[in-house]
Amino acid sequence: MALGEGLGRLFDVEANISRNTGNTKCVSLKDYGGVTFVCWVPAGGQDLFIVKSASASVAASGSFTAFNPISRYYNKALDDGTTQWTDSGDLTANLGTITVLSGQVAFYVGADDLPAGNSYVQVVPGTSGIVTAILQDPIVQRNPKYLRAPNS
Repeated sequence: MALGEGLGRLFDVEANISRNTGNTKCVSLKDYGGVTFVCWVPAGGQDLFIVKSASASVAASGSFTAFNPISRYYNKALDDGTTQWTDSGDLTANLGTITVLSGQVAFYVGADDLPAGNSYVQVVPGTSGIVTAILQDPIVQRNPKYLRAPNS
């Protein structure tokens, strides 16, 4: 692995982990300290996103349950690279559901935020939303070709 490459050393990414309500996948935090989810809606629409966790993956018939890990989030008014992130500040109560009115929203879920025994997390879009997962702080740094599939 070349010095300075982030993929495998600092992060892994799934650009389209969830798309629309019927196509929701999950990521495992077994190998990572946490995950930043970036949620957005094509063509600037609105959508609701729900954070859920489970002890097993969807492929292994995991039963996902909503929980409230979001203590801070960030918004961008547009998703075209012309606006900056705005900070929600520390929330008085953690959220498990977040709405994108326009642009995009990003938030972090740490492995230690998951309920005891759970290592899988997903963000379910309400209708037409798209979710990108950026898995951060790998426990073991690896050449990208040796990274485990994020939802395995």
